[in-house]
Amino acid sequence: SLIMKLSTKLKISFGILILVPAFLFTAALTVLLKFQINEISNRYHTSDATYDMLANPAMLFSKICESEYVKLIDAAETAPEQFSDREFLDSINKELSGRYAYLIVVDKGVCTYSGESGTDEIVKELTRIDFGDDSTAGIYLGGNYQMIVNRVECVNKDKTTGNAFIIMKLKEYISQVRVMAFNAIIVIVL
Repeated sequence: SLIMKLSTKLKISFGILILVPAFLFTAALTVLLKFQINEISNRYHTSDATYDMLANPAMLFSKICESEYVKLIDAAETAPEQFSDREFLDSINKELSGRYAYLIVVDKGVCTYSGESGTDEIVKELTRIDFGDDSTAGIYLGGNYQMIVNRVECVNKDKTTGNAFIIMKLKEYISQVRVMAFNAIIVIVL
């Protein structure tokens, strides 16, 4: 009977010392991850934020400006004249600006629209880059730029090619990723 009581006490102690903290840690981590996913969804207006995005920043960056990218692709395919419409470009840029991004339109090597001032050097860099045949791939510009660039190619009525570039400024995102990582560390430590 004494051994039975000791055995029961050891089982209860094991449960309290090992299982309860593990359960509380898992619950806290789950709450933090759900909070961060909701924060990503609300801040960047993405409805399909997933846990994978927290572990894969490239996936997160590709989703952040996806809706504007799709609008530009639709315009390129159905109404390329919209790339000359200042109101259309301003509306796209307004949506992008809330996501630390902006729009640049280059036609025949000349910048015809820039959603942010001081982009002359960036435009020069963009016109030198060979994007290859894959117009859906984004590229990373390092060095002083620290940005991800997505390109939408548009064929004008005169059969010349123009490009719209969505520029995402990574310096702005890095500080937010640091805050998310700090929050995760706090939860793990506590």
